[in-house]
Amino acid sequence: MTTISIVTDAPADPATVTEYGDALPELVRALNHITRHHEAMDYPPDADRLIRNVSRAASMLPQLLEQVSGWLEAEQAAGRIEMAFGSLFPDPAHAADAARMDLEQAQAHARMLQQALDAAAAVTCDMSGVEDGSDEP
Repeated sequence: MTTISIVTDAPADPATVTEYGDALPELVRALNHITRHHEAMDYPPDADRLIRNVSRAASMLPQLLEQVSGWLEAEQAAGRIEMAFGSLFPDPAHAADAARMDLEQAQAHARMLQQALDAAAAVTCDMSGVEDGSDEP
């Protein structure tokens, strides 16, 4: 089990970026594991809240990806990127351009993901549970 404290005013350093970046897929993995079980949520508003939280996370991805893209652009412009032998893009400038184009596409997909989640939440926000008196799902 990994425990980290997440704060928005954490140091802007590679160790923090690595720690937070490594935690992101683990959090999703943990949610995937937990939500396999029906008892992970009691009522439809629980699902609605989760959908809205995932939408909120997706809404933040374009900014993150744009910042990473800008960092790559600055590093390439300063001549601080080199490519490994046999790379698909041996020229650092072409590699940085290709990565930035892919990141722009990822930003667009993240926006589409957020829109789809928001559409789902527009439906789930009106859902409530029905008590049937049993403990069966």
